[in-house]
Amino acid sequence: MTFKSCLALSAAIVPLLAVQGAAATLTNGSGDGDVAVEVSEYGFVFGAFFDPVGSVGGGDVVFSSYVSRGDGDAIETLDFSDPADTTIVRQSASELVTRFNVDDLRFTLTQTVRDAARGAARAGSVLTQEFAITNLAAEAADFDLYRYLDGDLFLTGAAPGDGGGVMERDGRTVLYQTDAVGDPGPDNPFLGMTAEGGTVPETGRFSIGPCCDVPAPLDDAVAGDTDGDGVIDVPYDVTMTLRNAFSLEAGQSATYTTSTLFGTGGPMAPPAPGSSEEMPLLPSNDPPVDGVIDEFVFDIPVDLVSEDQIVWVDPAVAVGYTYEVTGAEFASVTAPSLDSVPDPDGYMLSVDGTTVALAAGETYDFATPVTMFQILGIDPALGLDPESGSTFVTGLSFAAIDGGLSSITLTKTPVGGDTGGPVSPVPLPASALFLLGGLGMIGAAGRRPLA
Repeated sequence: MTFKSCLALSAAIVPLLAVQGAAATLTNGSGDGDVAVEVSEYGFVFGAFFDPVGSVGGGDVVFSSYVSRGDGDAIETLDFSDPADTTIVRQSASELVTRFNVDDLRFTLTQTVRDAARGAARAGSVLTQEFAITNLAAEAADFDLYRYLDGDLFLTGAAPGDGGGVMERDGRTVLYQTDAVGDPGPDNPFLGMTAEGGTVPETGRFSIGPCCDVPAPLDDAVAGDTDGDGVIDVPYDVTMTLRNAFSLEAGQSATYTTSTLFGTGGPMAPPAPGSSEEMPLLPSNDPPVDGVIDEFVFDIPVDLVSEDQIVWVDPAVAVGYTYEVTGAEFASVTAPSLDSVPDPDGYMLSVDGTTVALAAGETYDFATPVTMFQILGIDPALGLDPESGSTFVTGLSFAAIDGGLSSITLTKTPVGGDTGGPVSPVPLPASALFLLGGLGMIGAAGRRPLA
């Protein structure tokens, strides 16, 4: 890797928080298409060792990557609390969840590394960084979030300088960088990035230009594009920036999600949150803090769902949950598999006064679509405390979707119990109360209607 000075960044764009050192190395395994990414607890990417699919060997492909804040015309430096105040909520080989404050904004950051696929084949990897943001101030907060990526693709031995450009994939703006100018070709590695959440600005949305200056405001231009097609024609050391705008009332929450795509042969869209049990949709509000159970709210874009399509959602857990939806009705529910939650005894499903057993991984179709149901019986011995951030991934499909809305709203309210932590119980509606013991598992895992 060549040495680059980033002193120019001090006048243009700076990380969301200062960087103290890598908090974790996240990876999705080994073999063609895998990546190992060094990240901080604030979302700074120090490096990423990527092994492209095919004959090209692996190497470190990220020089610098982070998220910053600004006001549209200026990208500002942020003060931050002592890093000791940062909480690591959950950590595994492929995921890091942290919580921290910046001024009057509270952030819960979920960083995950997953496979990216073209059809059934593994095509590369994706790093998803989802920021759940809550405005703690007594007044509204207006701000922009900028995603910056400086990649160094020196894997193919091509001439110095990168290619790349901007394109739309599945309704998302994708900025990308390739190892060489021109047709990506099947063996040309690439880096791509997307950013979603808040409002997409009509102007000042993106910039692709030489390292390391970033124009403020962004110029919506691709440097080196001589024919106006959004593709770089003259190679140089490429850096990329994307902007999203936010306006949060006092106490309001929002979600900002940015993905980094590692692949070969040209950009693809990242897997959509909620598209699989491995990549569930996360709440749009913060998890409970200090042992106080709160509800989890999911804003599910209408264009993500179709009739009976399963969407996977992932809150922290207690001993059960109440599920409610507005803008649609529940058509089915799928319990987490044993790979997600090792609870072989299964659960109890209650709806409209009827209670049945629900095995791990089992799907139930509601005979008539409903707007509320409960799942109880999560084994407290698993230690799935709401404050711990451990997962309970649930698959849901919907009916009677209101096409006049941009999104449907799912609310999951934890039901408290003896989970090893000081949690506050949420009372059940009288019509949904039932005996917690004495019910055996009914049938084998499969799909059948709930009578």
